[in-house]
Amino acid sequence: MISCWAMARENAREIRPRLPLRVWVCLNRGFLWLRETEFANAWGEGPAALVSETIDRLRLLAGVVDANMARDDAWRFLELGRYVERLQQQIVLLDVWDRIARPEGESLVLSWADLLRVCGAFEPYRRDRSLTLQRGSVLGFLMRNPEVSRSLRYAIDRIETALRGIDPAGGRPPLAPPHRMALRMAAALELDPDEAGTPHHDHAASGEVFESLIRDSRTMHDLVQATYVDYPVAAGLPA
Repeated sequence: MISCWAMARENAREIRPRLPLRVWVCLNRGFLWLRETEFANAWGEGPAALVSETIDRLRLLAGVVDANMARDDAWRFLELGRYVERLQQQIVLLDVWDRIARPEGESLVLSWADLLRVCGAFEPYRRDRSLTLQRGSVLGFLMRNPEVSRSLRYAIDRIETALRGIDPAGGRPPLAPPHRMALRMAAALELDPDEAGTPHHDHAASGEVFESLIRDSRTMHDLVQATYVDYPVAAGLPA
């Protein structure tokens, strides 16, 4: 956590004149708090409290950024990076949870209800689906529901929106590589094995889907970097 926050602070320091003052102040305060925290003592008093405080500070920073930044290309690149990273994290979370959790009748290591709570989707799932939590239904909900902020579909939709703002021409044929990859990942979500939710659901097939999505999400990062960040200066950005 300290390393990631320090890198974020260093990146922000380099572009500080382009950042709203309140964004820098909030980021810097979070870094100083984290650096001065005695982790051994805080962990001994309660790991949950330490993690909750860190999460609250991250959410505060996100709120300050949302309230103070103009919706220009700087904002769009920030959103693009945020949701590419979230997509990668969520795919890994679903993949690991699916491999560790046990079907009914065996010793339960992780529950599907806990997965929904981790993703902030327990109440939406109960309203949209049912009180019965089945593996396929939960995974399908967290993969394809466009209204749940931690779903894969939501992250891909936000990536596509950011790309359209950054490079409108790239969304028209012939598609720019990042746009094409976003479409590929969106299609891959719809090709997921049947989410009937039976105990005999093919875990291996789902694992292959997650592995493919993980590879594609990493490729998306590389394509964005190559197309919009590391392009030759003589070539310039796409018109």
